[in-house]
Amino acid sequence: MMRTKAFVLSALSAILSMCFSLGLRSQEEISLESLEQKTVKADLIVIGRVIDVKSRWDATKSKISTYVSLSLEEAIKGCSSKKDIMIRIPGGVVDEIGTFVPEMASFRKGERALVFLIRDLRSDNYFVLYGQYGKYEIDQDNVVTSEEVPLPEFLNEIRQFIPKQKQNR
Repeated sequence: MMRTKAFVLSALSAILSMCFSLGLRSQEEISLESLEQKTVKADLIVIGRVIDVKSRWDATKSKISTYVSLSLEEAIKGCSSKKDIMIRIPGGVVDEIGTFVPEMASFRKGERALVFLIRDLRSDNYFVLYGQYGKYEIDQDNVVTSEEVPLPEFLNEIRQFIPKQKQNR
């Protein structure tokens, strides 16, 4: 009974968290978000490799988040003073108790990705802008898999929407 209650509370908390971080927009609206809009709204756009993925409870043990450690390869927009950054994803599994938040980005250790990020104002962490729609996996041939386009071409498209003084090369 306690596990069920913890799961329900954790799930509700994660869903509310997602709604606030996404601005209470429908997933259909988000999936239609243009590359230009994502670029403009992102605080940080980076290419990196996933070093580690771990889920844990928050301090009050009311919700579970997954933390993705990303080793930065290149900053496309914005900059980070750190070589590695931490991305927080609502949901995850800890000690056989889990929460699932639909449409959230998922990461695998070792994968390479381009991500559109927004700052977590309460920590040094980042959130993926628009969940799964703000993450683009890059394969071993340097192709953005969901778009089936070479990474340099995809980067050129993104860079056209970044004001000149904000571009990092």
